[in-house]
Amino acid sequence: MMVTMLLVLLSCTEWRASDSGGSAQYEDLQYEFPSLVHTFECLDSDALLVQTGALHSLPLFRLLYEDAMQVPAKGIKLCDAFIRDCRNPEAILYHTFRMLGAPAGGHGPPLASTSPRSHTIPSSDNLDLVISELTNKIGFSFLKEGERSWKILPLEIRIRILETLYAMEEADLVLQQFIGPIMDVAEFEKGNGIKQMLTSLMEPWHNKQLINLSAITYIEKADLRKLSFASRLLATELSRLSRINSAEIPVAFKNCLISTNLGQIGIFGSGNDTIDGTFALLIDLGGDDLHTGNIASPVSFRNPISMIIDLAGDDTYDAQNGYLVNGCMGFGMLIDVAGKDLYQSENSGIASACYGTAMLYDMQGDDIYLSHSGFSQGVAHLGSGVLVDLEGDDEYCCNNSSQGYGGTMGTGLLMDLSGDDKYNYSHETPSFVQGASRGRWAEATDGHTLGGGLGIFIEGGGSDQYHANSFSQGAAYFMGTGLFFDLQGDDHYYAVSHSQGYGAHYSLSAFFEMSGDDRYNPGVDSLQITQILGSGRDLSVGWFIEEKGDDSYYFGNRSAGIGDLNGIGIMWDRRGSDTYTWYQNSLHPRSPSMGQTMKLTPGMRIGPRIINFPKGEQLGVFRDDHQSKRIIVPKK
Repeated sequence: MMVTMLLVLLSCTEWRASDSGGSAQYEDLQYEFPSLVHTFECLDSDALLVQTGALHSLPLFRLLYEDAMQVPAKGIKLCDAFIRDCRNPEAILYHTFRMLGAPAGGHGPPLASTSPRSHTIPSSDNLDLVISELTNKIGFSFLKEGERSWKILPLEIRIRILETLYAMEEADLVLQQFIGPIMDVAEFEKGNGIKQMLTSLMEPWHNKQLINLSAITYIEKADLRKLSFASRLLATELSRLSRINSAEIPVAFKNCLISTNLGQIGIFGSGNDTIDGTFALLIDLGGDDLHTGNIASPVSFRNPISMIIDLAGDDTYDAQNGYLVNGCMGFGMLIDVAGKDLYQSENSGIASACYGTAMLYDMQGDDIYLSHSGFSQGVAHLGSGVLVDLEGDDEYCCNNSSQGYGGTMGTGLLMDLSGDDKYNYSHETPSFVQGASRGRWAEATDGHTLGGGLGIFIEGGGSDQYHANSFSQGAAYFMGTGLFFDLQGDDHYYAVSHSQGYGAHYSLSAFFEMSGDDRYNPGVDSLQITQILGSGRDLSVGWFIEEKGDDSYYFGNRSAGIGDLNGIGIMWDRRGSDTYTWYQNSLHPRSPSMGQTMKLTPGMRIGPRIINFPKGEQLGVFRDDHQSKRIIVPKK
């Protein structure tokens, strides 16, 4: 399996060594687009904050907004970091928190001195002492025949599990320090479960106008560095557990249950098990298993850790009315090492975080991900939500605001490194998916405007199909940042509007296709398609970059490199023989496409703007550096 994973890694990073040149080719874009240099210099994040009164915008957003010409170079470097560390879940989480300005837990020079360990290091001759110590610390107690089953397990596995319990105890102390200040001001019932907590915490993003503004106060109390640190501690230990050799497990071992103050610990053997209930730590050593209930999802702030490691088998994770990898006021993580798996959730989940961390890391197999609710599949508000699939031909279906979506102070990442994958191909097409972000624009309501987060979507290889409605595939709305990367393969993209490198209202977006003969929007309703392919609206920036391949584009009015209402849009196809088909439909019938600038007019009623570009600036750019054929289909 390690050889397969290495090949996956090499194939996904091959483009960096090719003649495309990696990120270096984008570092001097002022020479490629000299007409835009002065325009980009007019973007001012401080003036933007004065204009909007926005709270809690990302430091990364402010940095990029000040130097939006560097979005392609910095975006490619960020993608490269995730690809490079794709086999290290803890490093992936580190990168997501670094984008929030909250790196903690493992990088950088060590301190001159460190505190001594507060526990005994487990070894072959002290396990009884360690268990006694854990009994005092976390209430460790075997249930039923647990102690007899425990002694059947190989020594190395028992040591690994005890080390993980120590790490969980330390991380729980840190998480309580993260949660405590929020709960001190919380106005919802503290005894309520995850559903009630989520409803209260998500109020700012579900309601346009708040009367009770306590949910805004919760944001101010969230110290994401504490969450980041605890997340790295836990991800490191769970990653180590994933390297257990399941072949060493005796056939006689069935299961072992342990009670702790952190929650229940469950260790299951290689049989085909049905597992229900909430676990602080669940280790499944093999078999085709059915998991139901709350799966890798903490259900109470008092027990904020829930983790699963499954080593083998074709498993079904069906949360039904529960939650599947949801990190609300805590940490939820699932690592599935091998097998063809089904992940299904009725509620927001499959790596959805709200004031917490959620990570699903699937290493092998042709998998299916079904989310029947929004805010799923790599989504976060105030935290990190990560879905990683290393290998296999996978299918993803979701609702709105999913598949690499970043809300306020959140990084949402979906990364699939290989296989011919399908996204929403048999589902009603959602919006704000596949590298999307959105803030809370409340100028006209309660005035508590909130910045957006960072939504990242990375596809490493394979011939993939992407389906979406609007604001998707590298798109952002109101102070959000949405990034989309596809590194290899002959891909098909389908979207109706406001997608594929589209930003609106003070946002940043970028779409990168590094190689392959790709088709954009074939078969999409020609009467509905509009505002797509590298466009920016209202002081936003939209980048669309196609590196190489013989590509076909289909689009409507106000598309393909449009600067709209003082926005900046760039569509750049660098190599290949391409075909462009422009449907001049009835949507925005007087609007141009293919590298034009839409002027501000008094009738647009967008209110006063502190930032304004000098008259005559060219804000829309369409550029094809090789052979192309252009087809115009006039309005019928």
